[in-house]
Amino acid sequence: MNIKRKAMIALFIMTIFWGGTFPLIKISLEYISPGLFVLIRLSLACLLFLPLILKSKFTNRLYIIKVAAIFGSLEGLSFFF
Repeated sequence: MNIKRKAMIALFIMTIFWGGTFPLIKISLEYISPGLFVLIRLSLACLLFLPLILKSKFTNRLYIIKVAAIFGSLEGLSFFF
């Protein structure tokens, strides 16, 4: 399989995941508040990406974690305003 075909398949799968999130968000917001939903979403994203950062070969991992925590907190707070 050539690289162009793999890229098209990857884009198709990503489109399905991206489009599938909107109905799931609508259903979940019937049961929990938007603020709690944002907290859960950002916490899951943090838990998924933290092992990648810790295993990376960056020389200053602590700095990256601090910056990510600051920007993640600001993004979370932006949903309340």
